[in-house]
Amino acid sequence: MNAVGDAKVEKAKGASSETDFAKKRRFAAELFERGFGYKKTSAILELSENTVKDWAKAYKRGCLQRSLHDTSVRYSPDVREKAAKLRAQGVSWRKISEATGASVSACRKWCDPVFQKKEPKKSSDRLRR
Repeated sequence: MNAVGDAKVEKAKGASSETDFAKKRRFAAELFERGFGYKKTSAILELSENTVKDWAKAYKRGCLQRSLHDTSVRYSPDVREKAAKLRAQGVSWRKISEATGASVSACRKWCDPVFQKKEPKKSSDRLRR
């Protein structure tokens, strides 16, 4: 790749928000147009091979969406943190939903410790019978 291509790769690698993810999709489409396969594209963009394989299949069919749908909403860590703080204060799920603009189920998921980052289980922690 040339210097411009390298700069695009570096920008695409750090994607985290909705717009950054859309940039990754657009850049993946550019790579497919240049003849890159899904494995090489997934390595460049640091994404799952399965995700990029799906994008490659859609690209070959001519139906790869280069941007996310409006229904694919992603919330910033600030919004999630606000929801957690409100819940810690005893605010109802409905009020948290109204304050953050997120659905009640999304707010519950953010505040539920089951969905928080889990440490990997050790083989000795598995159920034994």
